[in-house]
Amino acid sequence: MTTDGNVEMSTVLNANGTLSSRSFLDLNNQMKYDEENNSNTITLPDSKEETTQNTRNVPMFVILGKPSVGKSKLAQRLCEVWRCEYVNATKIIRDNISMKTPLGLKLRDVMKNGFDLDDDTVFKLVIEKLNSDECTENGYILDDFPTYSQKERTILNQLNALLLLKNRVNCFIHIKVPDDKHRLWWEMKRIDPETGDMYELIGSPGERRGQLIPFLISQTYQPRKMAPVKVNLEDRLLIRHEELSQCIDEHFRFHNQVVLPSFETFFENMDGIPLVTLEGCAEHSTLFESTIMALYECSDKTILGSLDLFGEFTEEDANEPDKETRTVNVQRKSKWQRLRERCPCGTPTKG
Repeated sequence: MTTDGNVEMSTVLNANGTLSSRSFLDLNNQMKYDEENNSNTITLPDSKEETTQNTRNVPMFVILGKPSVGKSKLAQRLCEVWRCEYVNATKIIRDNISMKTPLGLKLRDVMKNGFDLDDDTVFKLVIEKLNSDECTENGYILDDFPTYSQKERTILNQLNALLLLKNRVNCFIHIKVPDDKHRLWWEMKRIDPETGDMYELIGSPGERRGQLIPFLISQTYQPRKMAPVKVNLEDRLLIRHEELSQCIDEHFRFHNQVVLPSFETFFENMDGIPLVTLEGCAEHSTLFESTIMALYECSDKTILGSLDLFGEFTEEDANEPDKETRTVNVQRKSKWQRLRERCPCGTPTKG
């Protein structure tokens, strides 16, 4: 708890692959709260016939992959481009608390007791958000899903529930990163115990070439800039438990033996929903570019072609008119191509 009375929330993935939090409401408290306040329970349709097709041409995407491969940053940036809803379990909880909703107030009270996050409670909150009117209207990008403890629902059960949504998913994006490559990124994360800020150690250019310097990891997407090095910052940065080598080994083992087989089984039975598979990379702007290019390449072959992702092609001047012939070369460009030319993805800059 902070000095101003606010409750801090920390979500981590345990070494055994279980998603947990030191400050979330558990299932029993949630059920008791629902009963006392006559809140509506969240139910899933019994069959696909009860689901409705998307009435708007908006993206309804799910991003899957191992922890710490850039899913959240990619999801946030896609939401920024397409102006759709960012659906993330931690964000849903934080929004409820910050807006002081009845659920948020209850969460705040229970969090003080240090309860672990209950998978079924979070699952219901996510499903409720995905079926909301704003997701129907604007579309959504979901990440931080599924939860991994499998106490109440298996990974495959949670994934199958996405096929029964009112606002049914129209694309899955799977980010894959080899374990050895992933380890190099993950082991470079550090936490400032005084502020709780997370940093990533990056090779320094310029005068400090060859040294590792900390870059602040923002909770939301923004172009990465070199953070001013605070006094004694590098000396006080610590490695969290989940970044220890033996814990990373446990993460990889659980993912490869439990999570990935569930993903593969699910992908084989997605009923025609497109799957875009990407190899992750340390630079988030590169991952964003790769995602857009992959979506663009398959947009005319799948249901993605009916979505308003890239806009209609329009003719634009390719060059200035020739003064003598007064002729103009034109070329067809999509909305995304024009957007990309105006706002090119850059590399990390100093600031």
